[in-house]
Formats: sequence, C-alpha cells, structure tokens
Amino acid sequence: PNLNSAANETRPALSADGQWLAYESDWDGVAPAGLDIYLYDLAQQQPIDLPSLNSDVEDSMPSLSGDGRYIAFASWRDGDSDIYLYDRDNATFVDLPGMNSDVAESAPALSEDGRYLAFTQKLPTRDGKGSSEDIRIYDIQTQTLLPLSKGIRGINTGFDEQRPALLGNQRLAFYSNRRNPEMGLYN
Repeated sequence: PNLNSAANETRPALSADGQWLAYESDWDGVAPAGLDIYLYDLAQQQPIDLPSLNSDVEDSMPSLSGDGRYIAFASWRDGDSDIYLYDRDNATFVDLPGMNSDVAESAPALSEDGRYLAFTQKLPTRDGKGSSEDIRIYDIQTQTLLPLSKGIRGINTGFDEQRPALLGNQRLAFYSNRRNPEMGLYN
C-alpha cells in the first residue's frame, strides 16, 4: 500500500536490513526535472518523510546504508551532477569536503556500514576531445578520496567504468567498457 502509483518509480535501493526501500519517482510533478527521492518503510508499509532532502531540480540514483540511516544520491542542485549524503536521523546533509568537483559525479553506492561512498566521476580525456567515466571511492569518516590504480589490473582504464556497487564493506563491483568503446558494451 502507498508504494506504487501511476507515475514512474525507478532505481530502487534496498537497505541491507531489508526494512527500507529508497527510489526515485516523478509522481508529484514538483521538480522541473521530474525526479525526487522517496523512502518507504517495508515493515510498517508506509512512506517516510524526508524533510529538506529533495530540491527543485533532479534528485536521483538513491543508495542506502545497511540500516537505512544514510541516503546518498545524485542531484543537479549546483548546476552539474554532484553527490549528496543525507542523514535521516538528523534530517541534515553530511558534509563531503573534497569529494565533488567541477565535473559530473553520479551513481553513488554506500557501503553497508555507511563509511564508504563509491561513485562515478566523468573526467575529460587526455586529448581534451571527450570524456570518460571512472569509479572513485570516498571515505566519509576520514573525508578523503581513496587512491585508485589505473590500467587493466586496476579499477579504472581508458574506457568507461560506471555504476559501482559496494557489497558489504569490502567488495566493489562495477560495469566496465573495456571491449569496444564505440559500441558501448559493458562487461
């Protein structure tokens, strides 16, 4: 009850404890871009208010910490796509110094314990004629970006790596386009 509507509800994110479901939807038609973040309590079968989380631009791609306290999401509120972290217990945003940049960040993924935040960052290519997407990981506790190696044996290559997922607190999964960048295939 009170979960599905005639609008689009997409990109679901389930907390590890199975109680919370975050998703993006255009059901209220308030945001000009049409997307806001919503949270549903599966145990109580009711929507949960998220004071001050949504803005008047697109807020999308939610990710939850294991207990559902933290919601990471992408938003265009500063003119380009950046990552934000919302603390439900305090109805406030967590400061993420040094994480967002002057290029687009998107597709956030929180670790189960809420300490690490993986995301995609769109960077210009070396020749300046295009861009590629790389995976970055931010340590929320120490407020630092973790260094990631380049190359085939590392995480990021000269092609696109997108949509990371942190499994538990230790493993990283992601899509990579290492085969044929012209075709956009991911493996």
